[in-house]
Amino acid sequence: MDASFSFNGSRFVDEPTAVRGFLHAAHKTATLRVTVGGVSKPIKLSAAGVKEFAAQNETGKFDVELRLDTVLQYKGRKAKCPLVVICPLKLQLVDPDVAATAFQKTKCTVLRAKKSGC
Repeated sequence: MDASFSFNGSRFVDEPTAVRGFLHAAHKTATLRVTVGGVSKPIKLSAAGVKEFAAQNETGKFDVELRLDTVLQYKGRKAKCPLVVICPLKLQLVDPDVAATAFQKTKCTVLRAKKSGC
């Protein structure tokens, strides 16, 4: 499974973060904690991206996209099924000395391959 974060179409790092594969039981949920790499490195933004960053910096809220790319293989089947999950995140700047970070649930888009056996 690969995870990547982007702002205005520009990825935070060139290589996605790899998350170790795991077995997952049917009808169960799993929580994955993914850390953004390359936080201290600048990212290249287009001219429109720079304007968008300035506008969002004024409000203190940033629209960031999380993209998970993975391959599922169901038990008892040989087909390997590609799956992409895209989650729009709204991140808010907070002073760590003053306030705790609050997280909100977000709706993600799940893209499945139209492949036999998936």
